[in-house]
Amino acid sequence: MTYNTGTSCANCDCSIVDVRTRVIHSDLVYCCANCAAAMEQQGSGSDPHTLSTAGEARCSHCGSVIRDDTSMVMEGDQVFCCTNCARATEPASGATRAP
Repeated sequence: MTYNTGTSCANCDCSIVDVRTRVIHSDLVYCCANCAAAMEQQGSGSDPHTLSTAGEARCSHCGSVIRDDTSMVMEGDQVFCCTNCARATEPASGATRAP
């Protein structure tokens, strides 16, 4: 089910069409928990490996590390952090994708 909320993600700027994955923190709205985590990621403190993301899956649209796979969408050989990012890669109505 999709809705047109007229809202864009504060991290990747995709339109939030699926509110089931939406995360609201204060006055910021994110398309999913993965984008929220990407924006709110802080320094590593005393652990130099806290921010290490080598080998972790990343969204094909926005590049966010997929830490919460409950919203993950796979389409062909691409992986997306949520339905909103997956839909952002679709051509506009009436348009076609380049081969």
